[in-house]
Amino acid sequence: PGTFELAASHSIPVMPIAIEYEDNKDVWVGKNTFIPHFIKSFSKEKICVNVTLGPIIQRYDAKNLKQDAWKWIHNSLPDKKNVLIAQAIGGTL
Repeated sequence: PGTFELAASHSIPVMPIAIEYEDNKDVWVGKNTFIPHFIKSFSKEKICVNVTLGPIIQRYDAKNLKQDAWKWIHNSLPDKKNVLIAQAIGGTL
């Protein structure tokens, strides 16, 4: 089962987290593979991000839990092009 299914079935609350990157090149998306991206990213002196913590969400249905977390993250990000919709505590989107 997926992490949202586990959270819902075990009554584990989830906190969505929105991460906005200052530089689009820092976002790990698309066809980039992890290791080259990791090496390139961690060779930089700094990576600037804005992290916003969402409200605790508890649902007993995995589909609704995932949708509510996604909706909060999507609505909280001002520039949809500069973002990595990353993870919610308790599962990935």
